[in-house]
Amino acid sequence: MDELLKEKDTTQIKIKAPKDEIVYIDMICKSYEGLAELIVSSDEEGVIYFNVTEGTRREIMNILKDLQNDYSLKIVKK
Repeated sequence: MDELLKEKDTTQIKIKAPKDEIVYIDMICKSYEGLAELIVSSDEEGVIYFNVTEGTRREIMNILKDLQNDYSLKIVKK
């Protein structure tokens, strides 16, 4: 039951970034502990998925938009 509830309450943001910037993006997001689960795609080069809750979505989107100012990061799916 908890698993179904967790999936329902979680949405996904998809970004694309240069391969050499993925580790940096990962470290930035991990420094904001608990805001999102970050998954680097093994199928699509440079694609990162962020599993977020309704309560953390706005903060993660603000962080990603700030990162877009300095890095070649593209938000593919909001």
